[in-house]
Amino acid sequence: HLRHAAATALSGGERRRVEIARALAARPSFMLLDEPFAALDPDLRIVLRGELDRLQRELALPMILISHDVADAEVFGDHVVRMQDGAIHHGALVMDADIDPVLAEKKTHR
Repeated sequence: HLRHAAATALSGGERRRVEIARALAARPSFMLLDEPFAALDPDLRIVLRGELDRLQRELALPMILISHDVADAEVFGDHVVRMQDGAIHHGALVMDADIDPVLAEKKTHR
C-alpha cells in the first residue's frame, strides 16, 4: 500500500520504512543512520529497531547509528562510541559493563 501513497499521507513510521527501503535499493556497502527512531512513538521505535536489526543480520550490512537515546545504542549496537564536545569520549563493546555509567546502570537492572 505504500507504493502508491503520497508522501504526505504516510505516517512517521511508514516514512522511515520508505527512507530505509530507498537507501537499501542502492545496495550500499554500509548505512549511516542519523536518529532513525527520532519522533516515533515508543511502540513503533521497538518495531523499527527490530526491523533494522533483522535487516542488518540478513544482509550482513554494517550500520552506523547516531542517536541521543541510550536505549537505541544498547538494543541496536554491538559497539558504542560516546562523543562529547565533538570528540570521542569513550568507545567499547555494548556487552562491556564499563561502557558508560548509564549503560552500566541499565545492564544491572536486566
